[in-house]
Amino acid sequence: MLGSSIGVLKGLMKLDFVLLAAGKGQRMLGNSPKVILPLAGKPMAQHLIDTINKIKGSRTIAVIGHQAEKVKNTLVVPRTAKWVRQSKQLGTGHAVKIASSHLRPGSITVVLYGDVPLVRPKTLKKLIKLASDDSLSILTFLKQDPKGYGRIIRSSKNKVEEIVEEKDASFQQRRIKEVNSGILAIKSLHLKKLLPKIKNKNVAKEFYLTDLVSLAMGEGLKIKPFLLENPDEVLGANTGGELNELERVCQNFSI
Repeated sequence: MLGSSIGVLKGLMKLDFVLLAAGKGQRMLGNSPKVILPLAGKPMAQHLIDTINKIKGSRTIAVIGHQAEKVKNTLVVPRTAKWVRQSKQLGTGHAVKIASSHLRPGSITVVLYGDVPLVRPKTLKKLIKLASDDSLSILTFLKQDPKGYGRIIRSSKNKVEEIVEEKDASFQQRRIKEVNSGILAIKSLHLKKLLPKIKNKNVAKEFYLTDLVSLAMGEGLKIKPFLLENPDEVLGANTGGELNELERVCQNFSI
């Protein structure tokens, strides 16, 4: 079922992948940008670029910042790829906003993260399919120790109502095990309409992309969560120890 529906999707949709790769990776050892640290023999973010290239109709829009030229010169991208410079780290919402001018009319936007490199093409295709009917689709997973992740807030009818970042979460909300991977898909037309409405009224004073959930609901869009069966797909690395764990998983992982 999924294979046939995606086949139709490929023929109709342009897919713009916004790859967020501007961070410093301050908790890593050394001065090299985190997204180009080696993972299974190639730069971390290169795994994502290679995955994107497997999906027909796709184009990469890479948002870079810290040591931008080094990142740009290290990663190998198709000629169709676009580079966007985020000079100030004002949050994920800000990063996607500055990339939005490169989104093609009629496309679906998929947001990925340079330090979350193992997401599979079939997972992205499922996410895109969910977003193809004027919905915002979000990739979620269960984590026994959800510290540091945005929590998925569901209604009594099990519908997603919002995503609350841990810094802003109440005690009860912090006990929620379903968390946000950050990866999402939405028609670019809707995204461009919603991005200017994101505000930085939060503890970190950043523009959170997660605010898209409540904003999309306000515009009458459906929120469609896709709960991953294998959380290893969205394993990330913020420290040297986590990078070692990611390396271990990657060696036994088939994308």
